[in-house]
Amino acid sequence: MAQSPTGPHIGLTWRSSFGGGMMSPLLGYRADMEKWQSGAADLTNFFVHVQGGISNRPGTRYIGTSRTEASSTPPKLIAFIYNNTQSYVLEFGDQYVRFISNGAYLARDDGTLYELTTPYRIEDAFWLRHAQSADVLTLTHARYPAMNLSRRGELDWTLDVIAYDAGIAAPSSLIASAVEGTAANTGTTPGVSKATYEYAVTSVSNDKNTESNATLAPSQTEMTTTAQTVTDPNTGKTSTVQQETAVEVGHFVENYNTLTWPSVEGADYYNVYRRFAGQWGLIGNTASLSFDDVNYAPDTENGPPAHRNPFDNGNNPVSVTYFQQRRVFAGAVSYPQTVWMSRSANYTNFDIHTPVVSDDAITATITSQQVNTIKHLVPMADLLAFTGTGIWKISGGQTGTAITPSNFTAIPQMFVGCSDVQPLPINTDVLFIENKGSHIRDLQYDWYAQIYQGNDLSVLSDHLFYGYTLADWSFAQFPFNVLWAVRSDGTLLGMTYLKEQNITAWHQHKTQDGAFQSVAVVPEENGYGAIEDTTYVVVKRRLNGTERYTIERLETRQLGAENDDITRSWFVDCGLRYEGEPVSTLLASPISQA
Repeated sequence: MAQSPTGPHIGLTWRSSFGGGMMSPLLGYRADMEKWQSGAADLTNFFVHVQGGISNRPGTRYIGTSRTEASSTPPKLIAFIYNNTQSYVLEFGDQYVRFISNGAYLARDDGTLYELTTPYRIEDAFWLRHAQSADVLTLTHARYPAMNLSRRGELDWTLDVIAYDAGIAAPSSLIASAVEGTAANTGTTPGVSKATYEYAVTSVSNDKNTESNATLAPSQTEMTTTAQTVTDPNTGKTSTVQQETAVEVGHFVENYNTLTWPSVEGADYYNVYRRFAGQWGLIGNTASLSFDDVNYAPDTENGPPAHRNPFDNGNNPVSVTYFQQRRVFAGAVSYPQTVWMSRSANYTNFDIHTPVVSDDAITATITSQQVNTIKHLVPMADLLAFTGTGIWKISGGQTGTAITPSNFTAIPQMFVGCSDVQPLPINTDVLFIENKGSHIRDLQYDWYAQIYQGNDLSVLSDHLFYGYTLADWSFAQFPFNVLWAVRSDGTLLGMTYLKEQNITAWHQHKTQDGAFQSVAVVPEENGYGAIEDTTYVVVKRRLNGTERYTIERLETRQLGAENDDITRSWFVDCGLRYEGEPVSTLLASPISQA
């Protein structure tokens, strides 16, 4: 089972002034450059330390064999990180997802692997975008509705299409009745006229920070069928009440209207509205199930919310993130340059009020010379939108200012497009792959120029990128600050990256009879109690004469508690370790995960 990586794997350390990486052959004679003094001409299966010098990379441990056939597109690895001690690597294959935790697949008591069925075809797996909030991973793709992958327990995961609702139900019915006071109006009193009043009631939850949808007027198609007949005691005239209730009464002296509705689970109180001059206005709220309207003046600056689902009819969003307590989608099929932001602190609610309020949902379209889909959204001090031709800063006008429906700006920052691989936020920077799929750039905010800008991080090692593209990447910050990127030919590129020390050092990694396909990094505890960023890879290998996709984990380079126990060395790829009583024979064969 154990297979040795190509290239030397010995305990050689080469010292340099700051830990420079591989240099392009075109720069071989540029002795006038500072980085030339500390660069390496060739560095394979070694990585550069931020303090200077190099070490041979550790090998990989065999985790299992994907059920995805090697003749198809490889499975995609996605990190699911709840915190430093609870993390998973998700293997997205052809209409399934499996879960890896601490170097092993999650399995049921009978030994079968735990997995979920998904709608995602294997050819779409690498196009998935994702954003996580606690135990929920939101997944988006142009061909599928946005979905939530939720962890409810170690072996209890769900994948559901997102329902865009208020989060609390509206009262199922509304009954209005006119109450006759001491001076009844017969309809003939001079100077006193009848009036038509239309009412609506909504449920409000403090815990969920949400208000239910308002009941619609009878003329609306969304109207429910519940009806109630009300007789006006002043005139004897009857009217049909259907959710929003029109009641003809004479409002004077002590006549008033009483509204009643059934209880709603989770409601802390109810808002009551009345239409005035064609617009709804709040007339009061109550924690009880009835309300007396004694001719309160409607506050038309405070109307009920109107329901919206911007993603119906197949208008699936492409990208997703969280920003300023809102869930943000962008780049839907029908509106490629539009951004949708949920109501504040209510991630499934895209409702708006009339007139709008500051925490309403936001819809805005970026206006540019070309129409390019918003591929990615990255939350930094501002919200960054990446398209195929440029990068936009979305903010409330000034960096850090809250975005509201009336305070939304989109300003171009850099006319360098981004590839389909999701950008990586690292400390205060964002790293992204250029639109052509090869060169890597960083992006950071320049407080003096008041704009986001950055540099090409691969220009000094151009020979590693020219003629290739990058298919996947992830960043392992601790302990070695290495970015891992999968190249189109199956080579695993590494970049030691520490911006504050001006360290950008490239190295390449290969493996015997194998080609790297996907990579993901999650924090895990090593065998000595320390938390490390652990790298998982998908490798296309020939095992027992058959090509398969294997899942492997890059082992720790911590050799015992004192880092001096050579018996803990792991410098083979796709390996397994036996520890136990002495035996005369060991049988090692690929673990079938089909």
